[in-house]
Amino acid sequence: MQIQLSRIIYFGILLCFLMMTPGIVSAESVGVYDNEGTWALWNTINGSADIVGFGWEGTEPITGDWDADGVTELGIYNTAGNNFLVQTDPGFNLIGLGWPGATPVAGDWNGDGAEEVGVYDNEGTWALWNTSTGSADIVGFGWEGTEPITGDWNGDGVTDLGIYNTQGNNFHILNDPEVDVIGLGWPDVTPVVGDWNGDGKDEVGVYDNKGTWALWNTINGSADIVGFGWEGTEPIVGDWDLDGSTELAIYNIEGNNFILQNNSGFDVLGLGWNGVTHVVGVWNADHAWIGSVAHYSKLLDNDYDEISVAMNEADYNSLSMTGQRIIDDTQKALEDNSRYSVSPMFQEAQSEWVLCLTDLSYVGQYTILIANDLKAGIDDPQNTEKWLSYSNSSIYHMNRAVELVNNAKME
Repeated sequence: MQIQLSRIIYFGILLCFLMMTPGIVSAESVGVYDNEGTWALWNTINGSADIVGFGWEGTEPITGDWDADGVTELGIYNTAGNNFLVQTDPGFNLIGLGWPGATPVAGDWNGDGAEEVGVYDNEGTWALWNTSTGSADIVGFGWEGTEPITGDWNGDGVTDLGIYNTQGNNFHILNDPEVDVIGLGWPDVTPVVGDWNGDGKDEVGVYDNKGTWALWNTINGSADIVGFGWEGTEPIVGDWDLDGSTELAIYNIEGNNFILQNNSGFDVLGLGWNGVTHVVGVWNADHAWIGSVAHYSKLLDNDYDEISVAMNEADYNSLSMTGQRIIDDTQKALEDNSRYSVSPMFQEAQSEWVLCLTDLSYVGQYTILIANDLKAGIDDPQNTEKWLSYSNSSIYHMNRAVELVNNAKME
């Protein structure tokens, strides 16, 4: 059993290697819209901007995953026509929704994995598009002079509503069936929303546009103060490194660039020009797929850490449960993988990832068998050999996938 434990630890190290390999991790990215029909979306794979034409003068940008394919699509709110045009493959959908002075919003109002559009009149009335009925659901929440915010406050996969009260310097978030009031803010701040602690729930925050952020901490019921930025910069947030937490960023109006926070400091992206509006999203299937690989690699790495703990403690019940988690996580990873139609340069790497996951499912099955053997005092070398065989094969396919992704990035 000692050789088995050594191989388990070795495999966990390989998973960490996958996560740290340049080019394999990609998360949310930034972009800009000129409000005249031109988008520039930062491509994290080649380190430049992809230019997209969608819209016309006087339209406002809105983005969302309209079809639940894991990729952020573009949209515009037409203030003159009081309607939305949202990008689809191969064209667009026209949604008649809006009125003068309304603020466009987007969210997954029904929890089906696809985002929808909506508007808020800044006086207490929301109109949220319902794709099932082809009409808007009207919700009363707020009052005159409040600004709309949206987020998944309870981690149930449904986007909830909220308002920032500029007069009271506080937030009111609709946390069904209650309304939570959060005393946070001061004059002239910009409200922001993100999962600051990686718990799967969104929290609120503010930025003073001078370099000071106040991010609500739900654990201690107060705000964490962060210094990042300088006067005249605009806030933008996203999960830049796929660690499950929302990181900070600023758009530098004077320099026409973004500064993105990371664990070691920050990254500077030269993107933008005068008068643009900044946006955040996962812009193509390649980005989304690489993000999926990184996400499930982290889960599987955690699973293998649990195997090592269970073996060291001779806790064979935990070992069996971990084997089942590996099976469940690989199944979820395979299902998520099937959503993405990657470009030709990543198709072979995607196939190798599928082979890796298939092998890992067998690793989970044999982990359960070995755990049951150990509980019964049985030492079955055949199960151990099968475990090692599938483990070796998964390592081979994983490394091959990493190699192919890195080769594609360098081309």
